[in-house]
Amino acid sequence: MHRFLDLSDDLSLVLDAAGVGAWRWNPEDNKVEWTAAAERLHGLEPGTFPGTFDAYASNIHPDDVDEVLALVDRMAARGGDYSVRYRVALQDGSVRWLEGQGRIVLGPTGIPTAGLGIVYDVSDRVGLEAERNRLRMMEQQARDVSEQWRGDVEFLIEASDVLNASLNLERVAARLAGLLVPNVADGCVIDVRLEAPSRAVLTAARLPEMERALVSTSTPLDGTGATRRLRLGLTPDPLTDPADLAQAIEGVSDDIHPAGEVSWLVEPLRARGTRIGTVIAWRTGREWEEPARALLTAVCRRGAVALDAAELYRERSAVAAEFYRSMNPEQIPDVPGWDLGVHYRPATELVRLSGDFFDVFELPDGSWMMAVGDVCGKGIAAAGQAGLARAALRAAGQVSMEPADALAVLNRVLLLDPGRPMLTAVLARLSSEKGFPVVEVASAGHPVPVLVKSDGTWEEIEVKGTMMGYVEFPSFVTSRLRLDRGDAVVMYTDGITESRSGDEFFRLERLAASLTEVAGLSAAAMADAATMSADVWAAGSEQDDVALLVAMATI
Repeated sequence: MHRFLDLSDDLSLVLDAAGVGAWRWNPEDNKVEWTAAAERLHGLEPGTFPGTFDAYASNIHPDDVDEVLALVDRMAARGGDYSVRYRVALQDGSVRWLEGQGRIVLGPTGIPTAGLGIVYDVSDRVGLEAERNRLRMMEQQARDVSEQWRGDVEFLIEASDVLNASLNLERVAARLAGLLVPNVADGCVIDVRLEAPSRAVLTAARLPEMERALVSTSTPLDGTGATRRLRLGLTPDPLTDPADLAQAIEGVSDDIHPAGEVSWLVEPLRARGTRIGTVIAWRTGREWEEPARALLTAVCRRGAVALDAAELYRERSAVAAEFYRSMNPEQIPDVPGWDLGVHYRPATELVRLSGDFFDVFELPDGSWMMAVGDVCGKGIAAAGQAGLARAALRAAGQVSMEPADALAVLNRVLLLDPGRPMLTAVLARLSSEKGFPVVEVASAGHPVPVLVKSDGTWEEIEVKGTMMGYVEFPSFVTSRLRLDRGDAVVMYTDGITESRSGDEFFRLERLAASLTEVAGLSAAAMADAATMSADVWAAGSEQDDVALLVAMATI
């Protein structure tokens, strides 16, 4: 069953490409729908999940099933969002850790009407957390053993922090090389096989005298020599032939070559059960004692997980960026008689997906519609609903150019989905009348838009309306204003006004003050001033999604 929330194929592709499964529960017939990714995560072939809650429970590890079922019972009674982590036993006898985030929606009588959520693999993360906890216990125990042993434990803890502090693939490889040399080895070459571009290899190399590691990307050499076999991870371990070992680092750099009598070690890099690369390390004039071998293995194990996470992030970011471009205008269109400026920033830069959205599009009579909205929630699910809302508003604008009517159409669309989200939005129609700019504004429970006059004064635009996706017959009213040249209408999401500095919000008054300081300059200047002021105010604090749209009259 591969239907999920009736979303577009684009979003399904994003979920699958990111390795994220999705599910939906219909309490009326007690049916559970899984995407193909969800089936694979639970060890099933796509299309084989029976679609019942009992079948879902049977996939959970016996040691975790009672806890998961108890959580589900609690959420079915009270509704809302939840997070759960559990194991599934795979057919090959291995165990996979999954983490799920979901929401149970209750009807007016307190009975569940829908459930939806996502699930993804956190096995590596759980392993790292367990390993980190074990290392901290070892650190405590090491107080009674040698200083060297204690230093190794501290070094591994530091290595974990250093390697996981970045999701830039080249930076992680350089940091791994910097941890190995000179702390463990006198030189190293690290090769990481990349999924894209095809058959490419990322190489990082370092010697003690180097200020930083050399990092490059190249295509593996042809043939069957040691270089190609090593870099593709095809060489059986361990590799001990000195000729092959020397050949393995050829062509990396003229600055990278062992000097004198060296002792070699070849350590595979493995993540998620797959070999992703190789570390070739050597010592000059000294052997590899067992503690040093163990330390090299431990650092490489952490490095492999960090490298794999960085490459996965790069792949997911590319997919998410493509989805983001499909959801928001690549650039603001030129609107005759108006200067437009925008600022958009998701709370989670990791995937650049947000429940906030904006749009500017032309209406049949030549006027223009601006929209700013906010779907409750964050991430992929909220982004998908935001994309649907944007498409529905565009379609509604082709039927009626009245902002209040367009909001009413979107509300009806949302009510068709029992798992619908709550959504606020504000629309502004830009036109002219007898040579004067005119704006018509309607709101659906959204933060009040602001009119900033060219003389530096400001006022709230009195417009109210019901949040969408909540009631069948909402109230929407359109307010009509005639502007002067240089006046600007500013629409925004609450990610700006609710930015925090300690326990204090940024608030509308501070937003208006930042806007009036650059009143009349340009729409872009106003957007930049407002968001920069909010960012400075909330520096160091967790931030929400932000969308801000400015329309300044130029006629």
